[in-house]
Amino acid sequence: MIARVKQSSPPEHALCSHKLFSIGKEILNYTRDHNEAYPDSFEDLMGSYLEPNDLICPFTNNKPQLELPVSDWSSYILVHHINSVDLNSPDSPSNIVVAYCPPENHPDNVAYVLFADFHIRECKKDEFLKLLKESSIKYIPKEKIVKNN
Repeated sequence: MIARVKQSSPPEHALCSHKLFSIGKEILNYTRDHNEAYPDSFEDLMGSYLEPNDLICPFTNNKPQLELPVSDWSSYILVHHINSVDLNSPDSPSNIVVAYCPPENHPDNVAYVLFADFHIRECKKDEFLKLLKESSIKYIPKEKIVKNN
C-alpha cells in the first residue's frame, strides 16, 4: 500500500504549479472582497486567504519566517503592475504575469508563471527571462535566506 501511495503522489512540479494556481485563486478572492483592488503584497493575503506554508515551493527548504516580511521568505513572487487588469473578467489578458516561482527554486532551472487568465506556464530560464523583459518586469534572483541563530 505504501508503494502505491508514493507512485500516485504528484511530483514536486505538479505541487509547485498547484500552489501557484491556489495563490491565483486567493488573489482573485481578495479582489472580489476589496472592490477589485489587487493586493499590494502577499502580506495582504496572509490569514484570511493564505497561510505561510502556501507560499513555500516544495522544491525549496525554505521555512516561513514570520518575523520578516513575506517577500523576504516566500518562494513565490507577486507582480505589482496589474492593478488596471480586471481579474474577474473572462477576458483577462492571457499574457499578463500575475505571479511566478523563479527558476532558482527548481533543480532543472525552470520557472512557473501564473497569468491573469489563470493559466500556468512552465518556462526554461531563458524563456522566463525573455517573458519578464517583454512584460517590463524587473527580475532580481532571490538569495537563499540564512537565519542567524
